[in-house]
Amino acid sequence: MINRGKRGLARCLIEKLLACQITNDDFVNAYPCREKKDRVIVAIYDRLWGFWDDNQTHTLTGKHELNPEAGALFERCIAFLNSDLEYEWPPLEWRRLSQAFLRLIGLRRIADSRGDEWTRQVRKIGKWEVWPFIREEDLARSAVRSHKVS
Repeated sequence: MINRGKRGLARCLIEKLLACQITNDDFVNAYPCREKKDRVIVAIYDRLWGFWDDNQTHTLTGKHELNPEAGALFERCIAFLNSDLEYEWPPLEWRRLSQAFLRLIGLRRIADSRGDEWTRQVRKIGKWEVWPFIREEDLARSAVRSHKVS
């Protein structure tokens, strides 16, 4: 189910964070991360969470500036939130938490092998490189549509 209002809010916040108009704390405090019906909203929050420091307030400048790959991820998130597509990926959070736990207790090889298995499974579902889209065609259509609107 698509929640157009929450998607619009999430998109606006990501755009402002990306443009360095708001801080990480502003983003976290305003982001609708409790949305349950439109799964992409929480999935995007979970995926982008690693791009800021929880211990200090900052914008995405200086040592927090995004590299081109991360910037592309943020742009894909914005494009997806503008789309009318349903989110099709499986939940991400358990993978991240279980692997972090295994690494924490010194079982890095097991964590890496589980990560490799998860990656193989994900590649059967869709093209990870275009996440949160699942197919390149969906991303391409979304990009064309956003250029027509602009």
